[in-house]
Amino acid sequence: MSRTGGEVIIDLVILLGKNILKFIKNIFEILKKNKRVVLSVSIIVLFVIVIVIINGVNNMRPEKALDTFLRQIEDGNINDINLTIYNSTILTPVPLNLNIKGLIKDDSTSKYVINSNQLAEHIDLLKTIKNVDLISVKKKSHIDACIYYVFKDKKGRKIFDVAMWGSNEDENTMFINGIEFIWDEIFSDIVNPFISTEYEVYNE
Repeated sequence: MSRTGGEVIIDLVILLGKNILKFIKNIFEILKKNKRVVLSVSIIVLFVIVIVIINGVNNMRPEKALDTFLRQIEDGNINDINLTIYNSTILTPVPLNLNIKGLIKDDSTSKYVINSNQLAEHIDLLKTIKNVDLISVKKKSHIDACIYYVFKDKKGRKIFDVAMWGSNEDENTMFINGIEFIWDEIFSDIVNPFISTEYEVYNE
């Protein structure tokens, strides 16, 4: 399998980290007479590195995220996965103009929480993600959400999330880990069975 964009990004982050550490060492040698300046510069640089790495881990490239998800369920590790869905109950052809946070907080939004045992009952449906061929959009738009869902591991770390739809007027689009693609019905099909009062919880 060829290297994914996510793996390339991680390698670049590691290389950047090494170069920054080397830079800090050189600064230390030059400014060793002024330890306070060296310490301040070092703290700022290390803070930036940590932020970049954390952001990359929590929002990995969609291709990498979907591959990770498939490996987990195909290896029988679905016990480590849960799903939360936010779905607007407003049926209207007019755009809601809601981002993800707006959808979650909206009074018309229903929330559904599905645990690993409930997911396991539909594991064959979840595996259909392997048939997905992500197609990038030619014209980027912004999120106009009426449904948002996120798969997380048992520690609460995001595996991947999906927001539908995009504001693109020419074609239906969706956002996976924040990146816009042409809509694929598989991403609707895998959650449709769970949009039910059986899984509904109070949306705070």
